[in-house]
Amino acid sequence: MSDRGTVDDDYLERVRASEEQPPPPPPARVLLFLLCFVLFVGGLYLMGLAVDTAEIWLFTAGILCSGGAFFLGLNRARTL
Repeated sequence: MSDRGTVDDDYLERVRASEEQPPPPPPARVLLFLLCFVLFVGGLYLMGLAVDTAEIWLFTAGILCSGGAFFLGLNRARTL
């Protein structure tokens, strides 16, 4: 085998190794799920509380909280 073939094989091996990502650690995913669940349920609670008290800022906070839980869960799941 020529030196050029060996360099190409080494380069391809390094590229393949750099593209592989280890699977996310399970504890991080469990904590992410719990955080998103608490945010989502807390947002629903705030929206329900806002209906009883007729406060628009409380309802908006509930929507932001629930939406943030979806945003965090869907976007952070790939990086953990």
